[in-house]
Amino acid sequence: MFRKIIGLLAIFILAFTGCGTASREVSGNKAAQGDQSAAKLVPEEVNGIAVNESTAVVTDMVVDVFSEPNVRSQRITQVIYNQAVSVLDEAGSWIRISAADGSIGWVRSKFIDRNISSINGRSCTHRIIITGKEKSIFSDPLGGITVKDVVMGTVFYAFNNSDTAYEVYLPGNVTGWLRGSGIIHIGLDAGVPMTSGEDFAASALKLKGTSYLSNGLSAMGIDSPGMIYICSKINGLDMPRDLKGLMNYGEEISLDSIAAGDIVFLCESEDMNNISGAGIYMGNGQYIHASRALGYVRLEGLNESGSDGKPLFARRIFR
Repeated sequence: MFRKIIGLLAIFILAFTGCGTASREVSGNKAAQGDQSAAKLVPEEVNGIAVNESTAVVTDMVVDVFSEPNVRSQRITQVIYNQAVSVLDEAGSWIRISAADGSIGWVRSKFIDRNISSINGRSCTHRIIITGKEKSIFSDPLGGITVKDVVMGTVFYAFNNSDTAYEVYLPGNVTGWLRGSGIIHIGLDAGVPMTSGEDFAASALKLKGTSYLSNGLSAMGIDSPGMIYICSKINGLDMPRDLKGLMNYGEEISLDSIAAGDIVFLCESEDMNNISGAGIYMGNGQYIHASRALGYVRLEGLNESGSDGKPLFARRIFR
């Protein structure tokens, strides 16, 4: 009995002194690191998804969402690691979900976890958002082994830091460390700061060369609305996920007054009702888009007939 008590005391001290390795199992409902008086519980709503008995998190880097519980059906969007989703229904090895971008569809149940301790119920200090094309999570603050690779737009909750490295909760009741460039950290109650058109364009440039994937929104494959959507999220905006929604967002402008960060709409004719794609204007007469015809994210000239059509008009997002 005496040894058992000593062992429990040792675990208690270990937790509150920040010792031990990362990518470790986390027990209890509170953060075990740092100044508890400054820590807060994660909010009861995460990226528009209410946290309740139907909430789950995504456990793989990028997961396809299909229109039917069948991989041969249409991919309607993607969800990314640690993202909150609402579970609507189940059918065999499939789960029907509602995603943060408003899409409703089916994912393989093996990629969904009902344990949501990585996003709710634990004390933490701030959020970490991935702003690089890809980022590795490590087992300790100085590096160690790679625990998980994640993509732009992935969000974590941090509860400990060592200089510029941050320890975050992960699905599966473990933790890992993020460090270096390609991340931003913000308060739990704060929105992502709105940046500028130039920063928005720079975010899109990080995805140059990414393969085209219909209804994709990650470095594993992306289309133009997906690129615009995910880049907007890390630059303080919440833009529509689809082309039709983008055509009604912001203020319409002529190509003569276009500036970096404006959304360019492409058409294979002069018919504004037949828009074939969209891109983000970079400046210097170029825009970036995910070319359906050529199969990857690329730069093209504003005054040229590009691979997916010619720029016809633009909309201003950042004023």
